[in-house]
Amino acid sequence: MGMNIKIPDANFTKSLGAILPFNSNLVGYWNFSAGLTEGRKNQVTGSVASLIGSPSVVDGALNIDRTKGLLTNLVVNSNKTFITVMRYDGSNILVGSIDYTVSGTSGQDGIFTDGNTAAVQVNRGSGARTTSANYFTPDKPYIIAGTLDNVGSDVYVYDGTNTVTATKASTDAQTDIYPLRIGGWATSVNTFEGNAKIYTTLVYNRKLSASEINTVFEYLKSKSNLFAG
Repeated sequence: MGMNIKIPDANFTKSLGAILPFNSNLVGYWNFSAGLTEGRKNQVTGSVASLIGSPSVVDGALNIDRTKGLLTNLVVNSNKTFITVMRYDGSNILVGSIDYTVSGTSGQDGIFTDGNTAAVQVNRGSGARTTSANYFTPDKPYIIAGTLDNVGSDVYVYDGTNTVTATKASTDAQTDIYPLRIGGWATSVNTFEGNAKIYTTLVYNRKLSASEINTVFEYLKSKSNLFAG
């Protein structure tokens, strides 16, 4: 049975504002329910991402690891929010501007899973990280969000019922210089050796509040069959 995020009868590039929450700050939206060709398109701008390696879409999910994913042309050099619906399997950079094949760390932010934690990377350094032991279950669906500004970062993990959160203060400037990736974070470097299934990804050029994150989580849950039962 396909596990797809389903938003029926939607022309995303023309009527996105009537569909997704807080759309005025939405700069990226990728959904893989219709396959790889359609999933490569940023439904906000129409821009098509390049392939990193040979990712595949199975049952509405983009299968990623460090050598497989998408390279977009979206650079978010401002406050930001990353949100992704995924199935967990180990340590992964899920979405962000992080590229371990380049030297230096500035201008690289993202969200990732590492063991049983989810975290934000700020300039490829440590941001907010959850501390709940044994929270993740392999192949179980979750919605993960990371928010960043020059005051700090927050991470949220939602399992369809409960949300685990963490916050970390920092004064890092939001000056991304690298384009957003979904997966494909280290094509020639052995780091973060997991894989994941990505169903949909949203990127905002604003740090959403906790209540706004909850609104997006509930919206995505309502449009998905992943959290039924």
